[in-house]
Amino acid sequence: MIPATSLTLRTLPDPVLRLVCEPVEAFGRPLREMVEELRQIMIRHKGVGLAAPQAGVAQRLFVGEIDGRRLCVVNPTLLPCRASSEEAVEGCLSLPAVEVPVARARAVEVRGWTSEGKELSFVAEGFWARLVQHEVDHLDGRLICDHAPAPGEPVLRRQAFEARLAQYRAFGYDRVAAARFVARTAGRLRGPALDVGTGKGLLARELVQLSLDVVSVDVDTSELPLASDLAREAGVGHRLRFLHGDARRLPFPSGYFGCAAMMDVLHHLDEPRPVLAEMARTLRLGGIVIVADFSPEGFRLVQRVHRAEGRVHPESGVTVEQARTLLEREGLDCVGRVEGHLHEVAILVKRPSGSTGDRPNRSHR
Repeated sequence: MIPATSLTLRTLPDPVLRLVCEPVEAFGRPLREMVEELRQIMIRHKGVGLAAPQAGVAQRLFVGEIDGRRLCVVNPTLLPCRASSEEAVEGCLSLPAVEVPVARARAVEVRGWTSEGKELSFVAEGFWARLVQHEVDHLDGRLICDHAPAPGEPVLRRQAFEARLAQYRAFGYDRVAAARFVARTAGRLRGPALDVGTGKGLLARELVQLSLDVVSVDVDTSELPLASDLAREAGVGHRLRFLHGDARRLPFPSGYFGCAAMMDVLHHLDEPRPVLAEMARTLRLGGIVIVADFSPEGFRLVQRVHRAEGRVHPESGVTVEQARTLLEREGLDCVGRVEGHLHEVAILVKRPSGSTGDRPNRSHR
């Protein structure tokens, strides 16, 4: 058993929150001390319930307190009652930026043991029933975000986005600052600008901040409502056009854009050549292309976060260096390579055939 003095509140992406906890086998003073420490953590963080894995202990027990009434259940088992369910919004100390509507039974029979090893059996009703079900979910590695409706709910997407930003910041990575860094790696840019792979629209938003009119293209529309909301809130929506389309076949004439950028898209592409060729085709002479993706350290961080959620982040293996080579075959010259904010960046310019002008060097770390 983990010493109580080492317990701290755990938040996503801590992998302990996704474990199916083991039954408690030993009752006695160490268990009682741990229960008291769980209560103190719950009180410090102004919660009404706390399961052991939320403090880093993968064992089946939880504590709760409502209106001065305390509860501790060890090795709980829930049995259904003849009660209807109701939906209510729940929060969670381990997901501080997320609230999700969750349907729970209005009443549930609880069986288990006290921290002293005495057998328990009672019916929890109302808010107590909701609290008990929430905490038992934790013991099975389930979180309130797992109860969320199907993707597409704007509020849930926004909350999930904010939670993910907070998760990355906890590891020292700022996604917004990274997009700003990438947008500014090439110095002064001319518009209009093409952003390939909208996602949350972070790079497109930063390009607009450089006084550029931007067209952002993505074949996937699932994130467009969130990207549009974020752009509007930043006051840049009037200069940013979101386009649902295939970047392999852009509906723009050759030489239309003054610059083009792509961030965190390459590792999703099995065959990048058609997309990069279209970026080159639609770029005017003298125009600049910025291609950025995670550095090896960045990919390790992304995989760590996704593994904590029981998922695997897709990586095709296509690198910024491979993209640079392909763009050079399309007639562009590499004028800089930059690293920062867990990203590798290549900067290329489209020169007239046979041009031998000086090449500015922007290579730095």
